[in-house]
Parts: sequence; structure tokens; C-alpha cells
Amino acid sequence: MDTPEIRTLHPRDVLRQLADSMNCKHNELSITLPAHTTWRSAIQAVEAALSDVDEDFLLMPRGTGNRRAIREMALQLQAASELRSEQAAVESHPADVLGRPIRTRVDLGKVGPRPPPNEATRERLRKIAKEAAADTGFPDPYVSLRPTLQDKCLPIIRGNLTLRALDGNTSDPICELKGMEMIFDTGAQRTIMAEELLPAAFREYLKDPVHDLHRSNDCLSVQVDVDIALTNCPAVLEAIALIVPRAKMPNQLLGILFGQISCIDRLSLQAIPRRILLAKKENISEEFWGDIVLNEYLDFQDEVVSL
Repeated sequence: MDTPEIRTLHPRDVLRQLADSMNCKHNELSITLPAHTTWRSAIQAVEAALSDVDEDFLLMPRGTGNRRAIREMALQLQAASELRSEQAAVESHPADVLGRPIRTRVDLGKVGPRPPPNEATRERLRKIAKEAAADTGFPDPYVSLRPTLQDKCLPIIRGNLTLRALDGNTSDPICELKGMEMIFDTGAQRTIMAEELLPAAFREYLKDPVHDLHRSNDCLSVQVDVDIALTNCPAVLEAIALIVPRAKMPNQLLGILFGQISCIDRLSLQAIPRRILLAKKENISEEFWGDIVLNEYLDFQDEVVSL
């Protein structure tokens, strides 16, 4: 009998779900078998090829073979696991991000809720994702320089994020991440985040082949609604983020790089490092990187808004 923790399935169902979970991952692996082989030989060859490669995946119960059922199951599982997963992610995140936060008094909890984006906005974001993939493919997030995180030279901003599938609908699962620290990285072409930060149910939902249009190898573009705390005010963005395995993040960072396309390139900013502020006789603690002040931004209609 199935429970939230246990599944009873035919071996073929386990193998089918395992194959779906492995789709587009570890493409460097291969096995060589005789054309006429046996079940056990095939399974043993696969196990040998995997060697020390191993990843978690979520086994779905029987009767969840269609997308509607999968979405409903993902919503149920997400409600049960999201809080625990997000708490674990937030707790582990500061150990990985060794930059310095910017100075701000913005309370993201007071940023009012906003309605889901309309279809015109979502279509604009899908277009941005396609153009970005066509222009650059899915490159490493840094253009050239990869500073070590231990240098503590990178500014950190804080934000609330809501992730949605680009081709999803209003009934599909979403993922909310509150109070996340992000490296403010002008050298990153895209905003990019480690998939391990996401709840297991949402990660499983994103594996649905319906999202493959925005997938390349291990990378998937998603829509992300971002509220970020800058020094002088909050900024609200509807953007595109790239979800990748932690192993593909610079320095295997378990975290988020806040990058250029549809994020930094929509903001007119003044970055003032702590050294400059100290030279101006301002009293600023050494725990802070400095200030990042927002002067202008592009709204959802691509109109310039001045502050």
C-alpha cells in the first residue's frame, strides 16, 4: 500500500520513472551491450556505468501518468515538503555565499503582493528566453573572470522569488523562496540558481517533458518574479532565470547569481563600495559591501521610471 513515504510499483514503472529522471543528465555516460541481451545484464551494465553517479528522484504513485495528475500530485507534495525544503535551503545558503550584503533598510515583508503576470508579460518573457538561448546558448554564467567566493569581494542582495514554468498555466505549481541571498554579479549573462535550492516536488514537476522547449542539457529557463531589497528602495522584476545542477555552478555554489538578462539590464544603478563611503566619512560597518542605489528602472511595459 502506498504512503507519502513508500511506493509499491512494478519494476517496469520504477525503471520508466528512473529513465525520465535521468533524461538530459550525464550525457557523457554510455554502455555497450550485445544486441541480444537479458534484463539482468542490461541492469548490471547500467549500474556499472553509473559507478559513483547518484541523484535523488521522486517516485510517483501508480495512476499518475498524465500531466494533470502529475501537477495535482506535485501540488500536494509541494504543500507538505516546501516549508521544510526551503528552510533547509535558507539555512545552508549563507555557508556557501561568502560575499558581503549591501546596506539596506528595506523590509521585503512589506512589499505588497502582486497579481500573477498576464499572458502578454509571459509571452514577452518566453521571447526573452528564446532570444537569450539563441544568442548565447547556455553558457557558463561568468563571462571570463571567476573570483573565488572566499575573497568576500562580491555584493550580496536579498530577495523574495516566485518561480513558474514558462509554459505553465495558472493552475500549475509555483515555487516561492523567501529572503534569499543572491550574489549581485554583473559578469553573469543570466540569473542562475542551483536546482538543489528548489523543493523536491517542484523539481520533479520541472522534469515534465512539456518544459523541454526551454531546456538544454541540464539547464532549464523559468520565469521568476523577484522582489529585491536595494539600498534606497525595493525593486520588483519579472525575469528569466536559469536552473542548473549545483555541480555546474561556479565553485559549485549552492545559491543564486543575480545576473544581466532581464534583471540587472533593466536597472539603472549606482554602486558605492564601502571604501568610497569610508573616504566620504560615512560610518558603515565592515560587514557590509556598501550601497547599491536604484535611480531608474524599466517597468513591465518597458517604460523608464525615474525615482
